[in-house]
Parts: sequence; structure tokens; C-alpha cells
Amino acid sequence: MSEELSQLASVIFLEIHRMHPYLQMKIIMSDNIEDRVIQNEIDIALTHMPLENEQLTNIPLYNEEFYLVVPFDHHLAEREKVDFEEIKDIQLVLSPKNHNCRKLIDDAATSMGFVFKPIIELTDVNSILSIVKAGIGATILPNTLLTSENSETLKVIKIVNPVITKEIANVHHKEKYIGSAARNFIDLLVAYVNLTSLDVRGTENILINS
Repeated sequence: MSEELSQLASVIFLEIHRMHPYLQMKIIMSDNIEDRVIQNEIDIALTHMPLENEQLTNIPLYNEEFYLVVPFDHHLAEREKVDFEEIKDIQLVLSPKNHNCRKLIDDAATSMGFVFKPIIELTDVNSILSIVKAGIGATILPNTLLTSENSETLKVIKIVNPVITKEIANVHHKEKYIGSAARNFIDLLVAYVNLTSLDVRGTENILINS
């Protein structure tokens, strides 16, 4: 499970537990999200990539934008924007190639004719940020993982040409009965997105089973 989706789900689960204190819930990692939803193995999925399948209902939640993160003594730290192609020439600390965020970044690079070769690959976002804070390279992360605390110790720079985004969506089976707890989860997700002003303009997956 990616950390940004984990954070989102955990906030909602606290409220669901208050509303349904005896409900048992599971969060499951899966790469075959489409099959598991269609086979009714899970109730709800949160995914980075809405699935194109007539048996599934996609509820777009928000678009998440990626930013370049550098230490304050980095030569790009004075910039408010950076062209994506400029990043190819700097040392990077990124997640491994099998992570969906990395795949999105690599796909954007491939479309522009270059390949990223990070100096370090790590799965843990806090470790990535700690290394960048220590002055070893820069990183590219989605905005939901960049807290105000990080912005005080690191420079967050908007990436343009192109802007790199991923869509977060809620997915469930069209023909499956959605119980009150699952429906509450969906409603709370939408309410939380609106309340926190996450961008609603439009792998790793969270599978919710209740």
C-alpha cells in the first residue's frame, strides 16, 4: 500500500470505527485489483489508476500532483518551477521501479526520450526525505506526502512541461450490493476530499473488505 493512500484510508477508518464499532475491516495489498473486485473478494478498492471495465464503477476522488524536492542548498532551490526534462541531469533518490509512483515518473521520462538512473532506491518515503535533507540528491514525490514540516526543511518545486499527476479513484462492482458501512466509507472519502480541498480535477492499491 502506498503511504499516501494508507494515510487517506486510516483517517476514514477512524470515523468508520466510530460509526460501526463492531465492524471488522481489512486492508489488503494487491496487483490484480480488477479480478478481485469482479470476483467479489473485496467490497471497495482505492487505486491510482481507475479501471476501464464495464463491470466496475469508478468514482474519481482527486488528482495528485508530483513535485521535485531538494535541500535548500541545492542549485535548483531558488526556483519555483522546473521543467521535467531538467531533472534528468540531477542526482535522484527514488522509489524502486516496481512502485506505481516510480512507474508514472519513468513513463513520463520515456515519453520525452530519457531514463532516470537514481543514485539510491528506497521504499520508505521518510527514509527518502531524510537522505534528501542530508544533502544527498533530490526526489520526486506526490503532494500528499509533503507535509508542512517537510516544506520547512526542504524546498518543494513545481514540475512543469509536463505536469506529472495521477488520479485517485474509488472502485467497486456495479452488481454487488454495497452495505451501509461500505457506503459510509465512500461518502466519508468524498467528504474528506472536499473538506481538505484535495484536487478533484481528476500498481499500488488499497482493497477494503468489510
